[in-house]
Amino acid sequence: MQKAKDALLVFTLFITIFSFYYFLSVSIPPFWEDHTFHNRFANAEISDLLKGTFHIGNNNLFYLDRPFFGMYFKIVFWLFKYNFFLHKIVKIALICLCAYVLYIFLRKMLKCSCYAFLITIFSFLSYPFFSNSLQYDLPFTLAELFKLLAIIILIIDIKKKETSFLRQTLIALFAVLAFRTYIQAWSVVGILILFVMIYNWRLLKRYSVLFLILITYNIPFGLLTGVKTMKLYDGLGHASIKDFFITRINVFYNPLSISQNIYYVSFFDILTFFGIWIIVSYMTIKTAHTIFTPKHFSKNNSQNYTMLVILAFVWLICELPILFIAPDPSIRYLSGIMIPFFILFFILVKDYVAISQKIGRKYIIPILIIALIGILATNVFYAYLFRITWGSTFIGIDKTNKYVEQIRSPNSYVLYFSGTVAREMYSLDRTSLDYSFRNDVIYYKGGYADFDENNINNLGKEYEEVYVIKRISTFGKSAYPDIDLDSYENLKLIAIINGNADDFIDMATGTFTELLKLPYTYGEIYVYKLQPVENN
Repeated sequence: MQKAKDALLVFTLFITIFSFYYFLSVSIPPFWEDHTFHNRFANAEISDLLKGTFHIGNNNLFYLDRPFFGMYFKIVFWLFKYNFFLHKIVKIALICLCAYVLYIFLRKMLKCSCYAFLITIFSFLSYPFFSNSLQYDLPFTLAELFKLLAIIILIIDIKKKETSFLRQTLIALFAVLAFRTYIQAWSVVGILILFVMIYNWRLLKRYSVLFLILITYNIPFGLLTGVKTMKLYDGLGHASIKDFFITRINVFYNPLSISQNIYYVSFFDILTFFGIWIIVSYMTIKTAHTIFTPKHFSKNNSQNYTMLVILAFVWLICELPILFIAPDPSIRYLSGIMIPFFILFFILVKDYVAISQKIGRKYIIPILIIALIGILATNVFYAYLFRITWGSTFIGIDKTNKYVEQIRSPNSYVLYFSGTVAREMYSLDRTSLDYSFRNDVIYYKGGYADFDENNINNLGKEYEEVYVIKRISTFGKSAYPDIDLDSYENLKLIAIINGNADDFIDMATGTFTELLKLPYTYGEIYVYKLQPVENN
């Protein structure tokens, strides 16, 4: 009976996560910011990528930037070329695999399939995880999978009376693959070491060689010697903590509080009105009831419980530094804390349910269920908003690239605004075999000064054709650049391209918009062409 229940939960887990990512991202093309990485990986030799993965020495932390992800991409690109749909299916499969590994681990630790299922669902359906895992075409999920495997094998080894050379080797291997897949996964080194120190510092002797190897392997020697090699971020000291944890505090009292700018939502937005008040009410009852003493856990499960609580706290501590050095306060930088946060959150919920047996379980549990549904629904809604706003923009830009490629002459210049998205207008040569950019057209990301009428007219004297791109956002109808290009004498509007993909999401959005008369229209791209300019 238990096996049948577990099989049903695993099947439900797979279908839910697969459907969530598939329907909300199927039409969105890859995010262009990573194309520079992909271009390099597609042209790299496997031997160089292997060397980058296992390289030890100066500047090793930033050597080749994500070399193991390079091997993953090189294999996927070799199999599917420019079929981005199949690329996406592979990535969704990796997300489902990562979720399965987490579920199995939590089920064995908590001895409870229900809580293991809930933690996994809430982690992988959280909006930060969604935005980082798929929309930006980053290797985050693959790195998280390796990180999970390293942590799980360490815990298995700790539970054994004697360590195993094979297990320690696998821990080292998966840890290395994690941060050589995605630099931010370097936190796994801190997680492993700090967990052992807090759980049982006497075990440091057992893992001293392993930890020494991991530390030595990844010390950023280039930074220590003063060499400026940290190219991942443009600067330090961003106000990420404020943006993630303090702003939009009205979510405490407003369950319908949502952010118009879905790219920059706070931690409270993710936890939602419902999650905040679960914590507040729990802490109130717990304080009145007793100091944190989980007597309701069986003796057989107490070791697992202790290990899981320590692991979650350590994991959070090691992930939080990214908030100080992230290049901007975008929501995707919260993705790394979602798994450990929801582990702690549901341990809290489990304790809440146990306490409620004495103070009115028939009232507490229904309220908890409603609140948990509210948290999940809000995160799914954020993902949906991301799809119909930023996703609509990506779709429109992809259509624009294809349109310009069809009509332009060889000697062309395409000007777009730098305030849109980094490198978003770069055009891939989809007829090539090596994921290369076109070299027969100039795509220039300009600022306001570049959109001066005289500057655009001067470009017409140097190039056979000049195209100017203007983006209009979905909500708010903000223009990028916010300049009246229609007033320019020599510019002619030749196309207005919308971000409608005609998929399930867009059809449903269009229907709801009409029925409810919502102020929503698809993102639009205005394409202008410079008419012949007379030389004075």
